[in-house]
Amino acid sequence: MVRKIIFYMVLMTGCISIGACDGKNADMEGDLQTAEHTVIPVSDEALCGHYICEEPGFGGMFELDLYEDGSAGYMEGASSSYFGDGFWTLSENRLMIKDVGYGEEWDIFFDVEDDCLIYDLEASHPFLYVDIPDCTKFLKRENIDEAWLADLNERIQERGREVFASIPKAVEDMKKRREEILSRVNKQPFQGLDFQGFVCFDASMNHADPSAPILIWVENADGEKLWESSLELSGEEDKAYHFYEKEGNINYIIEYSAYTKMHFYMFSLDATGAKIDELTYDVPENIDKAGFNMVVKPYFISSRLIVGVGGNGVAVWQ
Repeated sequence: MVRKIIFYMVLMTGCISIGACDGKNADMEGDLQTAEHTVIPVSDEALCGHYICEEPGFGGMFELDLYEDGSAGYMEGASSSYFGDGFWTLSENRLMIKDVGYGEEWDIFFDVEDDCLIYDLEASHPFLYVDIPDCTKFLKRENIDEAWLADLNERIQERGREVFASIPKAVEDMKKRREEILSRVNKQPFQGLDFQGFVCFDASMNHADPSAPILIWVENADGEKLWESSLELSGEEDKAYHFYEKEGNINYIIEYSAYTKMHFYMFSLDATGAKIDELTYDVPENIDKAGFNMVVKPYFISSRLIVGVGGNGVAVWQ
């Protein structure tokens, strides 16, 4: 949400207007599943074209393209930093777009009817910047008129005004939340080998006195510490601890440094506090950083930050 707010701060200079629209879109409303309704199969050639979402996008219009060579692209709005990129397939009146722009496959599904793409929320991967409702329509550009487009642009502008009005409160709420986190002991459930406990950190001393360390530890259900460490905020070195979770498995702590040195150390604990399943990657400075990042990246897909320090201060989970 914070990322969306920041992008909207750039938006309010105006809204990009493209396309034309047709008044017959109002006739497209209604139950698509009624007994009287007959779905007319659509061809691949007829489906190709430029589409505009009927809902406001992220700082502008949400636009989608289906090309004759089978490729597809979309942009969620003028404030989006991501261009969807992939390919599309059609099975009768069921459209699937495979977005591979981030190196992962995200499948997005639509039902096709009356030159509209009707979004299937439940079957689809979520979009990055917008949360559009189920059955939202993407209309073909050639079928929409200026009045429809003007209404959409007005709703985009109104949404932008609402976001701007909420910025001061959002920033203040974020500051309060951070103050709460930094001034108390924070706990998250931790599943070790043959025990259940908590991974904890306490930045309250550091928050009051930047020269004091931040404490981090794992404790069992009785509050007994099984492992502990600390972080110093020197400004010369970065270091962070992440919580790594395998579905249906034990949890791990990741000790990580990526800027001042390439360091990755992952471990879990047994009920006695002994480290188990240890994994270490260390790379000398300026040597094979790309290789280091490729090796450790998969572990961070399923992890979250616990606490970290660096030149910009203290980073914590939210």
